[in-house]
Order: sequence, then C-alpha cells, then structure tokens
Amino acid sequence: MCAHWREEDETIWEFRTDHREYLYSRLMCWVALDRAIRLAWKRSFPAPIARWHDIRDTIYRDIMDHFWNPAPAAFVQHKEPDQLDASCLIMPLMRILSPVDKRWVSTMRAIEKDLLDDSLVYRNRGPHGFGKEGTFCMCSFWYIDCLSRARDIR
Repeated sequence: MCAHWREEDETIWEFRTDHREYLYSRLMCWVALDRAIRLAWKRSFPAPIARWHDIRDTIYRDIMDHFWNPAPAAFVQHKEPDQLDASCLIMPLMRILSPVDKRWVSTMRAIEKDLLDDSLVYRNRGPHGFGKEGTFCMCSFWYIDCLSRARDIR
C-alpha cells in the first residue's frame, strides 16, 4: 500500500472503467496506515513506523489539499470535478477529522442540501449508467452517526 496509494482505481463503488483518484480509496489508505501504526505501537511489533507516519501524513495532506473543493465548500468524490459523494460521510467516523471541524460541518450542509431526501441519503447525483438510483442505506446510517457525533439533533 505504501508504494501504491497514489494510483488511480475504481474504489469500491464505481464502474471498473472509471479509473480516478477517489477520496474513499485515499481515505482507506490513510486508515490502514493509521491503524497499522497504532497496532504496532500498542503491541510493540517491529515495524517501519517512521516511514508509515510519513506516508500517512502525506496522504492526510493530499486529502485535505486536493479533495476539498471551495466551490461547493465540501469534500468531493475525486480530484477533477466538484461532485459531492456521500461516501465522504465516513471521514469523521474514521477520525481523520473532527465531526465539528468547520470544513466537515460545511460538507454535511452540502450533503443535506444535495443528497438528503427526508432522512435518507443518495450516494451522489452523478450519472450511473443504470438509470435512476435510489438512496443508499449505508450512507444514511453514516449520516445519522455523523449527526450524533456532532451532537446535531434535528
């Protein structure tokens, strides 16, 4: 992973022809390194922890610098357009940022404006190739968890 985290992929959601640098994939690389560091430290396992720290921190900066889009004032699906994607709801759940961070609160407001339907969340509003897509239960549960962590009672 340390050697391949910058590579384009299809993340876990997209068509196998949509190779891009996706926020969800980048975030999961950060999570893997962050948890590996914690595990190695906690269990006193021999590991290249300094190298893992450097790469983890580089991934963090990449996410904060390249997946934040000031136009919608939100974290977006991938680096090119400004497409909002509810898979970013996992960010505070994985603790890459606080659920009350100002950029996260702004992202939540954008999701509520564009992807929320009553209490259910669409993953995104982009073209999918299979017609009209419904709301996504997993993202709806993540949304509720994010509200709870931010102490945001509707």
